[in-house]
Order: sequence, then structure tokens, then C-alpha cells
Amino acid sequence: MEDAAQYASSLLIHPLYRWGEAKTQLRGTRIRRAIFHTLDSLSRAQASTARRAFEDAIPDDRYLDPAELDPLLARYRKSQTRGDARLPREKAAARALEVLKATARFRSPGARFLDLACGDGLVGATLAKMGYRVSALDLKAGRFSPEARSAGVEFHAGDAQQSDLPRNQFDVVFSFDAFEHFLDPPAVLRELHGILKPGGVLYASFGPLYFSPQGAHQWASVDVPYCHLLFREDDLNASAASRGKGRIVRNVNKWHLSQFRQMLHVAGRQFQVVDCFEKFNTAFVDLVQSYAPIFRARTDDFDDLIVRSIEMLLRKAG
Repeated sequence: MEDAAQYASSLLIHPLYRWGEAKTQLRGTRIRRAIFHTLDSLSRAQASTARRAFEDAIPDDRYLDPAELDPLLARYRKSQTRGDARLPREKAAARALEVLKATARFRSPGARFLDLACGDGLVGATLAKMGYRVSALDLKAGRFSPEARSAGVEFHAGDAQQSDLPRNQFDVVFSFDAFEHFLDPPAVLRELHGILKPGGVLYASFGPLYFSPQGAHQWASVDVPYCHLLFREDDLNASAASRGKGRIVRNVNKWHLSQFRQMLHVAGRQFQVVDCFEKFNTAFVDLVQSYAPIFRARTDDFDDLIVRSIEMLLRKAG
């Protein structure tokens, strides 16, 4: 009976995620909250057997032998553990619409936007072409595209934790896939609180979180789920080099899910937490079940291993 329930859950999870993410008009609605509550329940049901194995395991702080990596590479070679076939401009257009839908209730027509940790700046460029005033902040200007500059996006080089941006000037700050990289995410929130206008909002969607299947952002090097928890970094880099791939990227803060939850709890003193969704990836919990003692040595919380990303909407008290 349990196996049947897990199988049924696995069939429903991906279509529901695709539908919930695609229906941008649902953002901020009770329907969307209900969808993600359902996804939470389904994901936990699918992972229940692995959770029991994890909780029953005695921690074993070892790593797998490098010889065990090649079979896993072959096993996941065609699984596309992190596939996004969209072109950069397509992704930017989708994200711009996501920002607009998520923040529609809280901004005026003349709203001023900040693209935080902007990278190429194409999301901001999309918004600028739609007539919005957009600034962008990143540590380095190297990735910022000429297209964003020509669209009128105003670039600022600086640290998200301590910028020189004007205080109380922005109606909307948005950020994608950045909070898992910030060394001190609460410091970033404090900085954003300072630059947002009273009543302004922060929309952030970020991941993969470090202990989730692709938490080392390793898909371009060693595309094996959880490989950063199962193998030594030197062994992963050696394997990547042997196949002409780059080193494992480790410029992530390695935060536990509990730390992000605590961050949001504390943020509630300065912000209204309008929405917060934890999104799951339970497609590879068979690995957790197979190597439960190793995973138990990496974390005490099974949720670390199945929550892949977080979406949050915070509003500064006005």
C-alpha cells in the first residue's frame, strides 16, 4: 500500500509543479498556496521510505570510493538532473513576468526596481524595455550585458551586504538564485530593508540549496545527484578533469535549510512575510536510502536533502 502511495505521488508531483509555476496569474492567491501545500504533502509521501532509512541510520562520516563514481555517472547520464533548455532571453522574459506577477499587489505604475545579484542583467533589461525604472547590483560588472546597459538599466558594482545605493528609494527588489551564494544572507536582508521604501517588497527565488541533490551547482562538472555529499571534492574534480569538464563550483554558503528558516523568522521583525514556499526535489531519494549512514553524517535534518529551493515575498513595514 505504501509503495502504491509513493508511486502515485511521484506521478503527480512534476505535473503539479509545472502547472503551478506556469500559471503566473495565480501568484499570491489561495489557489497557489493550496497547490504548494499539496506538493509539500506529496513530496514527503514519496520520500517517506528514504526518511525512515535516514532516521534509523547510524552516522558514518566516510566518503565513497572514487571507483563508485563512474557507475553513478553512467546511471544519471541521461536523466538531466538540472535541465533548462531555455535561451537566456527566454528565461529572462519568464523571470520578468514572474517578478511583475508576484509584486503586482504592492507597487504603483511608476515603481522603481532593483535587480539584486543581477549577473547578465537581462531580467532587468526586460523590465526596462517595458518602461520600468531599473537599477542593478552585482559584485562585478564582467557579466553585465551591453543589452542591459542599452536598455537603460543603471548598474552598480557592490556588495549586497553593504552597498552605496540610496536609502528608502526602491519599490521592488528582486533576486534569482543568489541567497544560496551570499556569505551572510541576514546581512543582505538588513541592507535591503534599508534601501526599500516603506511598503516596498523583496521577491527572491533561490536554490539549489547546498544539501539538496544539486546543491554544489555541479551539473556542468559531475552531474550526479548528491555527489558533493557522497564523494571527496578532490575525487570529483579529478573525475571532471578526466572528462574535460571544469572543477566543481563551491562558491556557495553551505547553509542548512534550518538556517534559512530561522533567517525568515527573524526577518519577520522588520518585514511582513507575505509568502514563502519551500520547493522539493525527491526524484533521487533512492540514493539517500542506499547511503543513509553517510547522509546522516552530513545533516541531522532529512528536509535538508529534499528541499531544493525557496521562494519568498517580503514586505517592508510601511
